[in-house]
Amino acid sequence: LHAVVPGEFYRSAQMDAPELHRTIQELGVKSVIDLRYGKQDPAEVEKLEEDVVRENSAKYYHFPMLGSKELPPEKILELLELYS
Repeated sequence: LHAVVPGEFYRSAQMDAPELHRTIQELGVKSVIDLRYGKQDPAEVEKLEEDVVRENSAKYYHFPMLGSKELPPEKILELLELYS
């Protein structure tokens, strides 16, 4: 977990369910933007990230992207809208 803008904006690698729950509660996270290209396989995890986020009254957004591909301008605008 790294503060991009302390108290406002953070980035992290994927967290397990207890760590995500604790982070949302401790930091007062209101939204989680999942940038991973693929979705989690329910068979591989105890609890889906999306479920943990919603159970903590935060909003979950899945915005799949690949770091190796450039986003078209309209997708960049969509992502910026999520960040605001």
